[in-house]
Amino acid sequence: DDLMGLAFGIGRTGVRAKSRRALDELLPEALRALARTHPQAVLETLHIDLFGFSRGAASARDALTRLNRADGRAWLREQLHRTGWQLANEAAVPARPARFVGLFDTVVAINPQQRDELPDVALPAGCAAKVVQIAARDEHRYHFALTSVAPQHEEIALPGVHANIGGGYDQRIEGPKLLTRPLGQRVAGHGLADTEVPPLHLLQGTQVYRQARAACQRWQAELGLGDDAVWVDVWHRWQAQRVAGSASVLPQWVLYAHAAVVLKRDIDGRYQWVALRLIQQRAAAAGVRWLADADDVAELTLPDVLRPIAARLVSGQALDAAQEQLLRQHYLMQSAHWNFDALGDTALLYAADEGTRELPYRPGPGLFYINRPTEDGKRVVLPNV
Repeated sequence: DDLMGLAFGIGRTGVRAKSRRALDELLPEALRALARTHPQAVLETLHIDLFGFSRGAASARDALTRLNRADGRAWLREQLHRTGWQLANEAAVPARPARFVGLFDTVVAINPQQRDELPDVALPAGCAAKVVQIAARDEHRYHFALTSVAPQHEEIALPGVHANIGGGYDQRIEGPKLLTRPLGQRVAGHGLADTEVPPLHLLQGTQVYRQARAACQRWQAELGLGDDAVWVDVWHRWQAQRVAGSASVLPQWVLYAHAAVVLKRDIDGRYQWVALRLIQQRAAAAGVRWLADADDVAELTLPDVLRPIAARLVSGQALDAAQEQLLRQHYLMQSAHWNFDALGDTALLYAADEGTRELPYRPGPGLFYINRPTEDGKRVVLPNV
């Protein structure tokens, strides 16, 4: 994707552009290639299966809407004729050609004011023979609202965040990520010379450090991790400013302390293959034929410890407390964080102190916390309209 497509979902690599390319370029190419390998075949019935993750899921929904338009059947029939297919009869192209639609956590994330770029993502009942969406149960970033398919279609919430469900990453280390928004306070009566580096005990004696320590303990308990993976970074900042109540009108050096909870740990990305297995199972039940089963592909092999978890999730059973804890410790990412970044995880670094294990991320206005969590810790869910 180019910058506009990656950041905003618009332009020549945006959601709608990819939907158009899928139908206007990729589908005819696939039909033409298939016709060459079956030159004498007569098409009895056409089935189209659609899959997508994130904005790709939005593109799949937009493509389905176009296929189901009043002129969609005639358009599709024309594409078949142009690509060399013989049709048994007019009924070979059904009015609703989609057999299975498998979606991984639809996220549109496009400014509503960009009306021409907004995809048509509503999936009414009967739009396809079967629609299934797997939603990320633990995703709660402000900018990653889920567009539901319920109540008209099946929606399954699996443990994990956006990337745990849709996959496509080969990340071995997660972090450093700020799990809490950096807190700051002015430090008075410190007895330091202007711009002198403060001792660690001074920074650790601040209220913001104590607050961060309490938050750190909560995070460690929730994730089942220790000080080696979740800790508090504390750092200082000198700022020249006019001081209220001072007799001087000249700026004076003022010391500030900042603290935040930091996460950095090894992460196992293989949990992402669980959602793939679930979609493959549902698709096969709907009549989709696969070249290979996920269990037979070496690159998609699950570790032994994940096999019983996958079996329960695929069969619709709840996990027990120990299994949930195992996932949190080793597999489920923390997508919501307070890193100050422009796009994704490209962070702007700040000066390090003795109390920092990783260079902390510069505090910035909320506008630049792209991956910040929602205020209530719950995901924004948009209706299927």
